[in-house]
Amino acid sequence: MDQNTQPNPQQKQAKQNRAGIIAASIIAGLVIICGVIFLILEMTKPSASQAMATAKNAKVDSLRAHIMVKSDDLKDNTAIEFTNHVVHSNVILKADDESKKLSTWITKDKAYMSSNNGKWYYSDSDDDDFSEAHDEVKESTDLKQFLDLPASATNLFKVSLDGIKGYTLTYSGNNKKIRETVISDAKNVNITIHLDRNKHLRDLNATARLKDGGSASISIYDVNNVKNLTIPNKVKKDAQEYEE
Repeated sequence: MDQNTQPNPQQKQAKQNRAGIIAASIIAGLVIICGVIFLILEMTKPSASQAMATAKNAKVDSLRAHIMVKSDDLKDNTAIEFTNHVVHSNVILKADDESKKLSTWITKDKAYMSSNNGKWYYSDSDDDDFSEAHDEVKESTDLKQFLDLPASATNLFKVSLDGIKGYTLTYSGNNKKIRETVISDAKNVNITIHLDRNKHLRDLNATARLKDGGSASISIYDVNNVKNLTIPNKVKKDAQEYEE
């Protein structure tokens, strides 16, 4: 190649400088765009009252929940999950020196139960049996009991952006109305609620310190996102027919 056609060092440096300026301009533009987006999201985020008003009225077809209560003479560890077709619960209760365990799976045609001995039993069930169990677990995890608060209480929650996917509501304190939504015997509580952009509940976590020195925690998650909840094959295989 003719040496006269090769760029000299000054030309190379000029090209590199132009490339650097272009790259810097692109990055600056992206930063500005992101900043504008987050500014808009921040300015249009709902108040806690607005967010909870929508969340508490959402239809719930499935969820998972974990509840723990600890005190000097009691420990309750309960896990619940349900869909419109299956209800599953697992309860471990310890009081003084006694310990009890109860696990259940309930569908519209069969109910399975296992207690302290670890053996599974089954019995026939019907729509009424399933509806009763389904309504009971839905009531125990009813979102309205956590979100249906007067404006004077909901406005104590801090609302912040959860990236661009939704909102986070947080509260820490001893407001009576809020304490009673977690547990009536609470001394103070910490609550974190995650909502999506449509203000539908994604999950809720609450912890409480009790007046007797104990503690309680409630976690509700996978709201309307429990997929393929089925009775394990081992449970169905090992279960014996229950005889009264």
